[in-house]
Amino acid sequence: MSKIFVIPDVHLKTWMFEKTSEILLFRYGKEYKGQFNVRIPSKLHRMAVISARKKNISLNDFVRTAIEDECSKSIMEA
Repeated sequence: MSKIFVIPDVHLKTWMFEKTSEILLFRYGKEYKGQFNVRIPSKLHRMAVISARKKNISLNDFVRTAIEDECSKSIMEA
């Protein structure tokens, strides 16, 4: 697995993610709304609702937690 290096670049106001020969730039100065639409199969939607209800949390909290967990794993693996 390739390492991902995260480098703040103050002059370009970007985060640089370098992975092997690929370089992707993300603006860290950009403000995000905190909401976005995701299209998923109806079966997965139903499974997520059922899982959230079993945990007695909202679907929004269930998805947020899943995203947080995956992002944390990605950072730890880098």
